[in-house]
Amino acid sequence: AAFDDISVLVCNAGVLLSTPIVDGDPTRWEQELDVNVKGTMAAAHVALPQILKSSAVVKAVIIIGSTGSQWSWPFGAGYCASKH
Repeated sequence: AAFDDISVLVCNAGVLLSTPIVDGDPTRWEQELDVNVKGTMAAAHVALPQILKSSAVVKAVIIIGSTGSQWSWPFGAGYCASKH
């Protein structure tokens, strides 16, 4: 769907797959990076040209982080890295 005047983008998506580093499947870490990092970048790439052309007084890109970026836990390293 097309939008005529986008002035704000909120990136709030995140996925946590709890994958161990030693025995884990690297494709699960890639899934976390795809959603948590690449998804944010893709959304900004599409929305920013529209935001910059917007006639709105307030324009913003808001990226929601996570307290999970501050410390990790067992099987949470991929998530922590993707949200840091």
